[in-house]
Amino acid sequence: MFKSFFNTNKDNEASNMPDIGLSQANPILLSSVSSSFAYLNALCTISEGLSYKRIGSIKAEDFTQLVDKYAFIQNNSKFCDVFIYPYHNEDIFIIPAPFKNLNPDLDNNIFN
Repeated sequence: MFKSFFNTNKDNEASNMPDIGLSQANPILLSSVSSSFAYLNALCTISEGLSYKRIGSIKAEDFTQLVDKYAFIQNNSKFCDVFIYPYHNEDIFIIPAPFKNLNPDLDNNIFN
């Protein structure tokens, strides 16, 4: 479903970093706004009741462009915030730790 937005590049080392995507200093690196929405929609498929809302763009110290902040909600309760930098030269797909906690067997195949 989201395959057209994602290339086959996977970064397994980065996926072992527990805080990736959870702070403006360590956002998910994607190549476009459309890739961002496809990525966010793929995360929503992990569990029933997951949705997201864009909070806005914020300045991050080590990035030349703004980082986008999204709030994830699960069953009407705050789940976590996800930060995305949509100006990277390629998509690096990483599942943030809170989503992996919902399903420990989860892998990057959700992006295919």
